[in-house]
Amino acid sequence: MQIASRRTSLLAKTKQAVQQTRRQVRRRIKTPEKTKTKGPVPRALCAMRVALLICLLFTTFRCLISQSNNGTLVAICITGQIGRLQPRFLIANLLKANPTFVFRLFYALQATENPVEDLVFNTEHGFHPTRFAYMTPMRIEQELSKDIHKSGNALVKATRFVTPKSIEAWRAFMGNNTLDRMTGFSDEMAQHTILNMYSYHEQCSRDIVEEETSSGRNFDYIVSTREDIYFFHPLDLTVLLADQASSQCNLYSKNCMTWGGINMRFQLLTRSAGLSWLGTRLEFYKSLYNQSRIVDGGPERFERQQMEFLNLHHCPVSVDRIPAAAARHTSVHQFCFVGQELGCIARHCQEPQWRGANYISCWPGDLDIGWIVSHTCPPVPPDIWSEQHANWTAKHNSTSNDDYEPLEN
Repeated sequence: MQIASRRTSLLAKTKQAVQQTRRQVRRRIKTPEKTKTKGPVPRALCAMRVALLICLLFTTFRCLISQSNNGTLVAICITGQIGRLQPRFLIANLLKANPTFVFRLFYALQATENPVEDLVFNTEHGFHPTRFAYMTPMRIEQELSKDIHKSGNALVKATRFVTPKSIEAWRAFMGNNTLDRMTGFSDEMAQHTILNMYSYHEQCSRDIVEEETSSGRNFDYIVSTREDIYFFHPLDLTVLLADQASSQCNLYSKNCMTWGGINMRFQLLTRSAGLSWLGTRLEFYKSLYNQSRIVDGGPERFERQQMEFLNLHHCPVSVDRIPAAAARHTSVHQFCFVGQELGCIARHCQEPQWRGANYISCWPGDLDIGWIVSHTCPPVPPDIWSEQHANWTAKHNSTSNDDYEPLEN
């Protein structure tokens, strides 16, 4: 509120100064048709006044930017695939919903020669690539910057297109012949894609540190999220962080779809925790070999072990406070939810282990469940899935760095 008040006062003073300058120009400079003294003096004086006016407006603009930078500064790391990129939900329900915060966005997207074809391998069916899949990298960067800038309190500071590594490249990096530290997967395919995702996180971390060095100011918080993030309603960061000082939380995520670990849709961290969290992904995975340890599950449990290793204080909150989910683009302004996003609502709520205290909904309490189910992406038919799986495995068991489609986060 104080920042908004200062902005209003500053704008009012600026308007007064501009109006006063205009009045002075009208009094002191006559138009060429009415003046008796012809020559360069009035024109030069007029040009000087215009230059002063432009200088005044520029100074005011810089001052406004300086005022806005006094807000809470948040870095947002967004990773994923070009063909699933849809920033409109992030803009509407995070950036615009928190006008007293200042956001700087850092994109680390999977480099690919054909974003459309790379969307074939997936766990859902019937969705389509977003408009970004048909753009060049330069155009993607331009469109993202333009869309984000319209929010009024956010800028894109980095847009990276990171080339994924092959299975063999990750084996060499880990110094081991098998990528097997997560037991939740029967082969190396999933762990290979997860390691590439974590390499994008580390790219974000480096870009954030570079921006801090360049700007001379550290971020207050860091958000880690995905390219197809959806919000059921505006996320109020002020409410979410209201008890942060007293609770000493330095990692927030929603308390459902955790698979025994930490939900990965949207994570909010303090600066120091965020840099450690994103910047040591691969190092921690590699340390599991050195310590002869494994993770009994998938990336959610991997991140829980990393959290414990970094001694972070995790505060899981309800989906009403972090109303985030993953959504797939189907057509203009239309989407469907990832099937797994249903959690226990559609498949497990009638089973005994999901009744009573064990039941945690992944949807806001006032949301129509029928609407959710009707907006769920249909699963890929088993025969198509088997064919896609075989093609993908054959492609990525080679030594090349061909592009791929990461599995669900």
